[in-house]
Amino acid sequence: MLYLYYGDDSFNGRETVRRLNEKFVATYDPGGHNVHAIDGDSFTLDAFFTVVKATGFLAKKKLLIVRNLFSSKGFGDVQDPLLEFLKTQKNTTDENYIVFWQDGVPRRTKLFSYLVKRLTPAKCAKEFTTLSGAALIRWLQQIAQRNGKTLHDGAAELLVSLVGDDMWVLYHELTKLCHGTGETTITAERVEALIERTRGESIFSLVDAIGERRIPTALQLLDAFLAEGDDTGYILAMITRQFRLMVMAKDVSDTTENAYAVSQRLKLHPYVAKKMINQSRHYTMQELARVYQRLAALDLILKSDREKLKAALTLFVAEL
Repeated sequence: MLYLYYGDDSFNGRETVRRLNEKFVATYDPGGHNVHAIDGDSFTLDAFFTVVKATGFLAKKKLLIVRNLFSSKGFGDVQDPLLEFLKTQKNTTDENYIVFWQDGVPRRTKLFSYLVKRLTPAKCAKEFTTLSGAALIRWLQQIAQRNGKTLHDGAAELLVSLVGDDMWVLYHELTKLCHGTGETTITAERVEALIERTRGESIFSLVDAIGERRIPTALQLLDAFLAEGDDTGYILAMITRQFRLMVMAKDVSDTTENAYAVSQRLKLHPYVAKKMINQSRHYTMQELARVYQRLAALDLILKSDREKLKAALTLFVAEL
């Protein structure tokens, strides 16, 4: 049985693969001995065929998950032999399960085009696009429901305004919200209150200290996050988002400082709009432009050397 999952929404792509894995184990492989995974950068034809052509151990079939093959350096060398083999498969539940899972949307190569054309009618191919707007709100409400909570529309909108539309971050922040309250309903007021209560230990405390130019506090918080091994990419993303919102707020607030009017223009929750207006007063537009240039340089460091980013982030905050 063949599957193809791909797209920019890596969160729901991962969740779909995880559920398929669990179903396979429950149905065919209770011992969990016949589930295999190969990452694209370490993919070889020998490793692939060793899995798919061998008999399962104490099970009728195997599950092989191949991740990010289409973006791997050696893809061109393995595409034709793979395509030739896959064309021999009947794509039934009697065969081994082979899952191609790709972060992002691959180029329309021969193999990718073949899998899309063959698997889409059988509903075994799916693109996971990034959710936004009402779809993103519904998804958050579904996550809350799984945790036994009801999430108001306003609370979901506030959460998105605070952390952005990264679904990994939203999932973790919402899960913490669900576990942090004994009430069954999560309102916008509850989101705001919980964030204020936990501000001293959250990423929001850091970005707010940076936005308000409380440099000693910001450095102390950043050191604590880095010492705990927090993801530097996530920290940089949140800082970059904060400054992007400040630039937008400063531009709009030149004509009005009404938080509701700014929230309407920028499609932000009024609570967040008011904070961005206040924080943008600590910087001139020229300073914000220079900060943005430095953040772009930090992003290049992130892509080339994550270890160097720790020192670079500290220097960035110290020199604000």
